[in-house]
Amino acid sequence: MAAWYEKQISQDAAIAHIAKRFRGMGENLGAAAVHVATEASPRGIFIEGRIAKMQLGMIDLGRMGASMVSRLLQGGHECVVFDSNPDSVKDLANKGATGAVSLDDFMARLKPPRAVWLMVPAAAVEVTVHDLTGQMQQGDTVIDGGNSYYVDDIRRAKELKAKGIRYVDVGTSGGVWGIERGLLSDDRR
Repeated sequence: MAAWYEKQISQDAAIAHIAKRFRGMGENLGAAAVHVATEASPRGIFIEGRIAKMQLGMIDLGRMGASMVSRLLQGGHECVVFDSNPDSVKDLANKGATGAVSLDDFMARLKPPRAVWLMVPAAAVEVTVHDLTGQMQQGDTVIDGGNSYYVDDIRRAKELKAKGIRYVDVGTSGGVWGIERGLLSDDRR
């Protein structure tokens, strides 16, 4: 699995790779926001050999978070967004995202099973996860796209697993230009 994300690959290629790898394992496979779909699934990735659309919630719309949402919107995916800066939410809502005015509003706009991607600074991950998980239910997924310490991520994953909530640590890079290429990592060596 490490080989594919050590390379520069597009988000679409990554989604297709994950879907292919986990095909047949059912809807609750637990890999980030990726759910191998059956025909009845409202949020699938791979349906009858073609890429399907998904819903993803994004918290913190700085340069990287906003760029990731823009790229997802360009791909036809549904994004629910929240940021403490209402102008950031408004900018993405004007591009087609569903804006939320509070964390409660954000969670209410996501359809279960919910996938919430955090792009908050490492120092804010703990409190954000705590605030989120009080409103999450079994089968939901928290995706930490920030730079938090891996030991903390391991602890959080264990704590949330006991509640039936998935936790995925996916340190994200790609630079602000990654929106044009859809890169998951910045490997320009």
